[in-house]
Amino acid sequence: MFRNAEEERIRAEKVSSQYADEIRRAREQEMHAEEARMQAEFAARKNAEEAKRQADLAKLKAEEAKRLSEQPDEEPPTTLFSNRTLVTGSKPTLTRKTTGESVQINKQVFCIGKADQGVDYKVTGNKSISRRHAYITSINGTHYLRDNNSTNHTFLNGTQVYSNVDVAIPDNSVIRLSNEEFIFRINS
Repeated sequence: MFRNAEEERIRAEKVSSQYADEIRRAREQEMHAEEARMQAEFAARKNAEEAKRQADLAKLKAEEAKRLSEQPDEEPPTTLFSNRTLVTGSKPTLTRKTTGESVQINKQVFCIGKADQGVDYKVTGNKSISRRHAYITSINGTHYLRDNNSTNHTFLNGTQVYSNVDVAIPDNSVIRLSNEEFIFRINS
């Protein structure tokens, strides 16, 4: 009887141990499932926040586009010039101070810059000049200087000429593109 009782106790411990192992495995699976649920919930919350941020950004852009489209143009419309050669009137010259190089401005719209193409006067040897740095336009015998969004700016007699604003150029003016100076003269 003592032996049977001992065998029963060993069997009961074995069964109890098996149940304990099953319970431990079930709890581990439950913990893994809870961890996966929490990660999925975090990712969903993060995605929802990003989606909201993107929607808010799109809304702001749409409002800005609407606001800009409703604003009346503050600047007058751009006048289109042909780039034909000037035939009548004075033909001014531009003389580069550092080299003495002189060029005649013989077009209604005359571009100055360091680009190989698309300019009427190429400024060589100066990397601070923009590709298409500035324009000189001639309208009814009056000549105007306009900066073309250059990096290092354009100056007329020491005063900065702002981008896309035409400023009349008096005879014998000093035009400075970045750190390069030119003398503008009107030849009659």
